[in-house]
Amino acid sequence: MANENDKKDEEKDPMDAVRFKPGKHFGQWTIEKTLDEGGFGQVYLVKRNDGKRAALKAESNAVEGGSAIKLEQLILKKLNKNGAMPHVPELFASAKRKNYCYMIMTLLGENLKSLKSKRPKERFSRGTWSRVGIQCLHALKISCWGMRKTRREPESFIFWILV
Repeated sequence: MANENDKKDEEKDPMDAVRFKPGKHFGQWTIEKTLDEGGFGQVYLVKRNDGKRAALKAESNAVEGGSAIKLEQLILKKLNKNGAMPHVPELFASAKRKNYCYMIMTLLGENLKSLKSKRPKERFSRGTWSRVGIQCLHALKISCWGMRKTRREPESFIFWILV
């Protein structure tokens, strides 16, 4: 009987802990819909009681290697300690629960990989790449302030949604 219980525990998907339904509340924030699912967690569109929208990132505590959200929170707090900065999302709330941890942050735009896939022949013009490069260089200046991002692939770069 113990072996059957062990098998059931092994078969549980750690992502189940972060699959939330629209309407779930996180303090003054309410989930509207799922935006994306990754290997480590989920990203949701949330709305605050005053109508402000943001992104909620949630990761299971059962994921091997632990949650990256804790490190991401520390970085965002450090970068924004003197007020909001360009190219740096603002952290609105974060918490750790029994089965998952989450953070609520500035809602960002689509990543480059996604945007490129929507273009004819999946290509950007030279002008677009030039503007992307300039934005990325401005954002990477953050590294000079003591923060280093180890992953620099298209999925890691985003565009701000101007509201």
